[in-house]
Amino acid sequence: MNHPEIASSLMFKGMLEKNRTLEKNALAGKVRRFLPDEVWGVLREEAESEGLGILTLGMPETAFLQGASGPSQGLFVMECLVEAARNALRHEVPDCRPVALFTAGPTGAVMILAHPPGREAVLAKAYPDIRRKTLSAAAQQAFGPDEPSLPLAMGYSAIDIAPGHDRENMDRAALGAYLRAVRLGRENTAEMLDTRAKLHELFLTIMRDRLLQPVYQPIVDFAPGTVLGYEAFLRGPKDTPFHDPLVLLSFAESIGQVFALERLFFEMAVAGLGPMEPGQLLFINIHPASFTDPQFTPAGIPDYLGDHGLHPDNLVFEFTERQTAGDLDILQQKLELYRDKGIRVAMDDIGAGNMTLRALCRIRPDYIKADVSVIGGIQSNPFNRVMVETLVCLGEKIKGRVIAVGIESETELTSLASMGVQAGQGYYFSRPGFPKPVVTPHIPALASFSDVGRGELKCSTPVKNLIQETLVVGPATTIREVKKLLEDRPPMANVVIVDGKRPLGILMNYNLDRHLSTQFGLSLYSDRKVVKLMDRDPLVVEGDRPLEEVASLAMRREHRKIYDDILVTEGGAFFGTVSVQTMLDSMARVQVELAKGSNPLTGLAGNVAIEAEINRRSREGIPSSLIYVDLDNFKVYNDVYGFKSGDKAILLAAEVLREAVSHHGEPDDFIGHVGGDDFIIMCGQKQAEDICRLICRHFDAAAPDLYTSEDRARGFIVGRGRDGREGDFPLMSLSLGYLDCAFAHPFTMEELSGRVAEVKKYAKSRPGNSYVKDRRAPLGSVPSR
Repeated sequence: MNHPEIASSLMFKGMLEKNRTLEKNALAGKVRRFLPDEVWGVLREEAESEGLGILTLGMPETAFLQGASGPSQGLFVMECLVEAARNALRHEVPDCRPVALFTAGPTGAVMILAHPPGREAVLAKAYPDIRRKTLSAAAQQAFGPDEPSLPLAMGYSAIDIAPGHDRENMDRAALGAYLRAVRLGRENTAEMLDTRAKLHELFLTIMRDRLLQPVYQPIVDFAPGTVLGYEAFLRGPKDTPFHDPLVLLSFAESIGQVFALERLFFEMAVAGLGPMEPGQLLFINIHPASFTDPQFTPAGIPDYLGDHGLHPDNLVFEFTERQTAGDLDILQQKLELYRDKGIRVAMDDIGAGNMTLRALCRIRPDYIKADVSVIGGIQSNPFNRVMVETLVCLGEKIKGRVIAVGIESETELTSLASMGVQAGQGYYFSRPGFPKPVVTPHIPALASFSDVGRGELKCSTPVKNLIQETLVVGPATTIREVKKLLEDRPPMANVVIVDGKRPLGILMNYNLDRHLSTQFGLSLYSDRKVVKLMDRDPLVVEGDRPLEEVASLAMRREHRKIYDDILVTEGGAFFGTVSVQTMLDSMARVQVELAKGSNPLTGLAGNVAIEAEINRRSREGIPSSLIYVDLDNFKVYNDVYGFKSGDKAILLAAEVLREAVSHHGEPDDFIGHVGGDDFIIMCGQKQAEDICRLICRHFDAAAPDLYTSEDRARGFIVGRGRDGREGDFPLMSLSLGYLDCAFAHPFTMEELSGRVAEVKKYAKSRPGNSYVKDRRAPLGSVPSR
């Protein structure tokens, strides 16, 4: 085989100007062809069966041009370097042979090496000795024993080229190896080279013996409170420098082994995951450049996942975009090949400065991961809150879900959920571990302003019950004094300015910092009175106002003040402050307590919530109709057809009630499940009869489908009644009795229960689906004089 070599010094001279800017352009990503055509042909053949490496040889350009004899001396020194390198290689690693040689850079030569597969570790270990012998022999030959030598350099790197590489990918791999070798060649100390050689040997041992350890951290879906999936993290062997994944990845990148490392990690992360619940996901970090690796293709992934009980739908590739804008189109095209298989995409480190909005919109990731630098202390940092809210808004536009990374406290969790973040991970739930941690996430009560706007949060707790510690100052206090009080406190800390007992305003810490951080802020404001910068129009409420009202008022503030604390007074005198997040969390907890009585079968509100709703309507004086719904002949049906069929009958009744209320009712209407086959509806008095009529009609049409064709034809079933005697029982029907409640005058629950029992009894005395109304004066009417 004929290999291209440096035939004479004229070759260096002729290519000197052509290659002068190669390294500069290579670092800028502007080199389109690094390998000469004849070298590309050689590498294509050798890569089919051999491992490949690269040696760089060179000297500073000034030394090349300005030596004792000018460029001629420089060319002679380069020839000496090439010959000395060949001899050192022949002596130290006989099975490693030069297969190509060409010029690169202004004053450098590149030697391509081929060796049997798996010999990278041997070559890496021998490199310090090869370098020392090469540089010593070249200097001796070029300058003699007594002449001062020029500073010479020699570097080495493996070339990660797989069989089947096309010209573009081989050029990229060779250029990357060249730049790494050049950097290594500038490391001149023997101690540094020896350390690097040992690290290289350790790295290759890790790869050969598959000594990587994946660990997994759960990602929790906030809405159902379940594990959405797990993120796999890379760890090297313990008690080695490569246990730190950043060190391991950085070193792999420096020697051109990123692709190989990520391929191995992918295989081990999938193999070590273990059983997954249906629909759970595995998030695996991957460098965007790996999508150009010909050994990493979509074709083989489904089979590999299938061997471990997974499907492409379970896989999420997660990466940080670090490529240039020009490569974004290529990355997008590559990703579509994986998405066609069902694999999803997550973008990591959003908010840390690496990701551009353009990349997010182009890639349209399925998951947007907000960086830990944005999430930490989110409850007290208004600027980070704006960033997260922006991400949530963007996620809605591109149909991507936002995952918060680094959650460490319940307050951070509730703050994030209140802003619309859908999922999260962090030490609050679990640290990464192997095998994957099995967790039962505890999601505390969550609330948001949007819930308040929709009227979904109702809580009559007085706002004064949530009063927190407050810094109070007088109007004559200076900005300098306030700054000292708020020193080392979070951005959402504040001082309240009070004159006597009357609150004048509030100054949030983040607003204070905003004013003082301007060019002349300190000198301009430090000695001014605090009233100069305070918010003169804060939200001030009396302490006995219900939380739901205060939350509604807070929601209507201008956006920049929406998270500022609320001032609470008693009789006009300042009493304390309440934070928005504390108020929302408290309201959500109340809703959870009310929902604890929800029926597990129908999901309708239970007795605790029913009583709370009656009390609310009474307190607010809302005229209402109360409809009591009872399922006739249910017990016999349940005994004859079994409990599963009985559940279907209950669910049918609940659905019929929902449909009728949805069709004729108002948004504020209420449906409760008292228990068993009893239900209750509270609605407007004008709509009650229409609701009852529709319920009877729909249940009459649907109930026969719960029976066999024989029982439907007969119109009854044979069973035992409550007295134990056997008999014929009609098909199930609904009895509805309703009464009006004026809620203008107090009445007891005993009075209500008595009236309901009477009207219910009358309704059940009528055959089939029927409803009756209590014609007496509405309960809770103002007594007549």
